[in-house]
Amino acid sequence: MHIDVDEVIDEFMEDTPRAREWRAMREALEERLKSLKLEIQGAHDIDLVVALQRRVSQVREQIAALKQEEVVSQFVEDSLRVSLARPMAIRNDEDADE
Repeated sequence: MHIDVDEVIDEFMEDTPRAREWRAMREALEERLKSLKLEIQGAHDIDLVVALQRRVSQVREQIAALKQEEVVSQFVEDSLRVSLARPMAIRNDEDADE
């Protein structure tokens, strides 16, 4: 019996993005953060600098949240992979014990 691991993970995760999707979103924000820092370096207006620094802070918080989601999703995906990779006999023995 062949099990499509990615299909099982997608079904289990439902509408929640996979770890690779969280990573892509995080990496995009990290690029945005670099751009904001460059804008700060070139800014001459103090009000603009303050606004950009505020935006940098927000983006850093978003990056941290995305990283956390990425880690959680990766853990779930890895757990499913390990469970699916276990020999069927072991899974059947555990089911019988319950």
